[in-house]
Amino acid sequence: AVRFLTKRYIGEYQDSKATLYYKLMDIFGCRVGVEVLDTDSKAVTLSPNHILLVLYSITDHSSFMTASTIIQNTTMMDTGQVILLGNKLDLNHLREVSPSEGFLLSSSHNISFHEISVAENPGQLDKLVNSAIHQMRRVGDPEQEKN
Repeated sequence: AVRFLTKRYIGEYQDSKATLYYKLMDIFGCRVGVEVLDTDSKAVTLSPNHILLVLYSITDHSSFMTASTIIQNTTMMDTGQVILLGNKLDLNHLREVSPSEGFLLSSSHNISFHEISVAENPGQLDKLVNSAIHQMRRVGDPEQEKN
């Protein structure tokens, strides 16, 4: 969340249950207020304009199991609201979670799945999030299709 909004890597994070970040962003030519809630909650209820990024480390199988729990306990209106992200692709040599495990989890819930490296390629995360926000706005406002 911090990397997406600030465009910089922070090695240390605050040890808190939930932190809310806000930024006015330009997404595909539209100014959009983006709120990012960084939370350790294992049960999430999504409203129509919410997107949930469920991240796990490919180097830590327990984080994958937590991601699985979060997805199972998420109430969503549309499966397009949830994206499963395997992070730390730059540490592939330390991999504990195979790509097929991520794919099987995402397929079983009909959600999107990607493996990324936020440390080495933050633009990849930007592109995924921007596309998800753009798609959510189009679904919520069919008039956007015409613009």
